[in-house]
Amino acid sequence: MNSEGDLPPRQSSRSKAWEESWPYCFGIACALVYATVVRRVSLSPNLKDAFGAIASIAGIFAAFFLTSASILVTLRDSWFKRRAVEAGVYLALVGYLLTAMGWSLASAVVTVSGVFFEPTWHLWWYPYALTAWVFIVATTLGTSIRVLRIFAVLMRLASQY
Repeated sequence: MNSEGDLPPRQSSRSKAWEESWPYCFGIACALVYATVVRRVSLSPNLKDAFGAIASIAGIFAAFFLTSASILVTLRDSWFKRRAVEAGVYLALVGYLLTAMGWSLASAVVTVSGVFFEPTWHLWWYPYALTAWVFIVATTLGTSIRVLRIFAVLMRLASQY
């Protein structure tokens, strides 16, 4: 029993567990593919340009998720919030928004730090760093897709009323 009024422990269904974990599985799968296959391909000299673009997109996503979570939390007793609570997605959406914001921010910071290193230096730790970067960016993409899927459910619910 837990300390919150002796409530039974929360149990999660398989679908809920999959919903919460698939972005991380996607990140691990992408990192493994990169580490075993793609890593053997030589890096593009334009990698810094790609890093700059990805850092910008990740920063924009982080700001979008933070703004969305702020708006959802400040909704008092709106029609939209009632529908989201009735559908059982409100708390999950706010939590997933904050998680996606954190991963987006991590992607932006890690990607910006990658701009300062030159691929032609061929340092021994580059393959490991790029594998970790692929994991972070792929997980960010997964957490972002998860949020957008819940938004799509809410928009469908809103269009029915």
